[in-house]
Amino acid sequence: MKSSASLALLFCVLVFACGSSSTLQRVQDSEILALPTQNHIVLLNFWATWCKPCIEETPILIRLHEKFPDVKLIGISLDAVENAGAVEKFVRKYKIPYPVMMRSGSEFDETMGKFDPKWTGGLPATFLYKNGQRIYSSLGLLHEAEITEAIERD
Repeated sequence: MKSSASLALLFCVLVFACGSSSTLQRVQDSEILALPTQNHIVLLNFWATWCKPCIEETPILIRLHEKFPDVKLIGISLDAVENAGAVEKFVRKYKIPYPVMMRSGSEFDETMGKFDPKWTGGLPATFLYKNGQRIYSSLGLLHEAEITEAIERD
């Protein structure tokens, strides 16, 4: 009887542990710097679940993803790694169709300056790259007409 109870307890622990593990890909600060070269056109959006302008611009990003399927759009959550569950819930709630990654590492201040020297860490922050070269930055709420024009420009 004791072994059955122990086995049942072990099963519950395993189910709970597996059910609570994050499915989000984690990206180290050093790896973030390589993302702009992963496609001809790359749009990186840094955001967090607690950021009201980030929530407000989510529908804009979804529309951009649908309108420009050749653009590799990547959302990078700056939520604490321990908050992965809230990020996953956010992705499901807003039905985000593009990849979302969780940033991890301890070198973000240095990384941030390489995206735009004017960026001090405020969110949201969006960067558009063509052939690995930054051609557009939005520090703060994204303006759909501006980013659309930047994507369509040769």
